[in-house]
Amino acid sequence: MDANDNKTAELAALIAAIRERVRARNPQGAAGDLTLPDLMPVVHARDAAGAKVAAIGMVNPRPGGPLNAAVQAVKRIIARWLGWFVREQADYNRGLLRCIDALIEAHNETNRCLAELSARVSSQSYGANADLVAHWEAWHTGWEQRLAANETRFLRSVAELQSAFQHRAMLMESNFRDSATAFQEVSTTLREISAAAQRESHASLDRALERLRSDFEAAVARQHSNFEAALRTAANEIQQKLSGDIESLRAQYQTMVHHDLRLIRQRANASEPQAISAASTPGQIEIDWVLFAHKFRGTEQRVRDSYARHTVHFKGCHDVADLGCGRGEFLEVARDASIGARGVDANHAMAEICRAKGLTVEETDIVTYLRALPDAALDGVFCGHVIEHLPAALLPELIRLCFAKMRPGAAIVLETPNPECLAIFATHFYLDPTHVRPVPPAQLAFYLEEAGFGGLETVRLNPAVDSMPTLAKLPSEFRNEFFGELDYSISARKPR
Repeated sequence: MDANDNKTAELAALIAAIRERVRARNPQGAAGDLTLPDLMPVVHARDAAGAKVAAIGMVNPRPGGPLNAAVQAVKRIIARWLGWFVREQADYNRGLLRCIDALIEAHNETNRCLAELSARVSSQSYGANADLVAHWEAWHTGWEQRLAANETRFLRSVAELQSAFQHRAMLMESNFRDSATAFQEVSTTLREISAAAQRESHASLDRALERLRSDFEAAVARQHSNFEAALRTAANEIQQKLSGDIESLRAQYQTMVHHDLRLIRQRANASEPQAISAASTPGQIEIDWVLFAHKFRGTEQRVRDSYARHTVHFKGCHDVADLGCGRGEFLEVARDASIGARGVDANHAMAEICRAKGLTVEETDIVTYLRALPDAALDGVFCGHVIEHLPAALLPELIRLCFAKMRPGAAIVLETPNPECLAIFATHFYLDPTHVRPVPPAQLAFYLEEAGFGGLETVRLNPAVDSMPTLAKLPSEFRNEFFGELDYSISARKPR
């Protein structure tokens, strides 16, 4: 009994060790706070595809009997005859399965690394990096989900291509069966003609027989050549479609990773609160201003498209100041239009984002920046969605400073929410807690004229009905009067 107990204990210990090695080799479930993706659906799909690949070239079974046995023999002959055609496709399918096996193994390696990383990280205190770690974990979970969805679509595409290939193979078998029947009929006719020629010894019948045989061989050769050309065309189409799907998936992965990494870098730059001046950027409210701008101001591409209309006022300029440049959308538009421009913003996170894009930016308060400039130093001034953040008494002073620091003939463009449209008070104006008060177009025009600017032009932008379709139900005159455009811009020039 003692020996049996010892053997049982050793066997149990060996089984436990094997289980631990299997778990370490193929981690599943959760590792700490990290949920690892389950790869079993991909394995099942791989096995199903492998079964389909193994079935290529097999002959379907039929009931017993002399006729069915003869049919099965013909099918086997045709299957061996077609081996040269399906060989390359079968090798390709097996190579594709080996690629999927390598991907599954790579994902297992990734899961193991993530499990080990989660175990190491969970044993330490997150400290100041807790928010970044949580964001990374959420991003990784979403990335794995998107990866699983894309792999599912990829396997579905492979299954569809396999079904199409099997259908073409069935058509090919049917065509060859018809050709074999025609060949048998022609052979029978030839044998009858040959027998008649032998009986009657007519030389003309022999020549006719030879011509008929030559015509038949030429027809079979043409049919075979056309069939091979059609097969090559079909194979090229399948390969091009599969290559296009793979390139599309690769482009989606690259775009997804680039976008997520850019957001992570921006959040990392903005993770430490900075001292911000009330004259140009948000004050003492400690929130993620990068994420706030992305969610409520709009994407950088959308803002760049909106600001592109203003470059016409600064053609040929070499020193344009973008007051309160934020993420640098106008600076990017100016760079693309060969306009020399620099940004001014007191928010450290926004300034770092601009520098990461290769833009020139001064990290200071806009009023302090203007006061330090010599008179007539600027070719132009752009100020987008900044003046609504300023105290009422500071706006006229800012416009007078701009007038003093601009060269004669230089242009100034100011863009801000339009208080003539009541919809802004129900949508985006009070979303920003640092907005002080809206500036009516007539008031801003008065400040510009009082400072000495001329050639004023007011343009109302972004109709409210585009973002609030229910406004279309209002009478057009009433809607245009009280729910017109959400924003407006005023351009002016300093007299020469």
